[in-house]
Amino acid sequence: MSAPKLPACRLPSYLPPCKLSPCPLQMGPLQANRSKSHSYFVGTALSFLNKAFAPGTDGISYADVCNLGNKPGTFFLDTYSHSKETGRLEPGCKCGHFVPPLKPVNILTKIEYYRLIALLSCLGKLMEKIFVRLAHRHVYATQMTGFRQPHSSIDDVLALVHHIKRAKAQHRITPAVFLTYEQPLTVWNTRR
Repeated sequence: MSAPKLPACRLPSYLPPCKLSPCPLQMGPLQANRSKSHSYFVGTALSFLNKAFAPGTDGISYADVCNLGNKPGTFFLDTYSHSKETGRLEPGCKCGHFVPPLKPVNILTKIEYYRLIALLSCLGKLMEKIFVRLAHRHVYATQMTGFRQPHSSIDDVLALVHHIKRAKAQHRITPAVFLTYEQPLTVWNTRR
């Protein structure tokens, strides 16, 4: 007799389908260790959030996010990993409501006297916190290169040279290499 199938989890429509693992509600016992490490990772990111913030357009509050549990937390991290690999954040994570409260003792008819508050997606802000925490620890994706002290743009050139030397040792030929530098060493003088 086979086990009954669990229903698919219902998440906001802007989250991509989970391609890196099965639906979190259908996770088996083999993924228990992975789920524990993911819940620790999400819990660490949640500890840096201000839980008094209001939810964005998706309606998911920090109280909901804090009570995700292991399985949805794993799904969230798969969504984060998918976003990191593809280099794009889902549009729903970037949408928000703007609330314009008036600054004290100011004119109602002028826009500059309003303070715009953006109510963004809590899941999007959680992803942002994870990216920021990794950047503070100098943990970057391979696509994220640039003028950073521990991970500079020369790393790509060294990786290319290493790849060509390894291919040459295996008697493979690299037909062409194109390097384009567009003002890489421009220094901006901020003193006036």
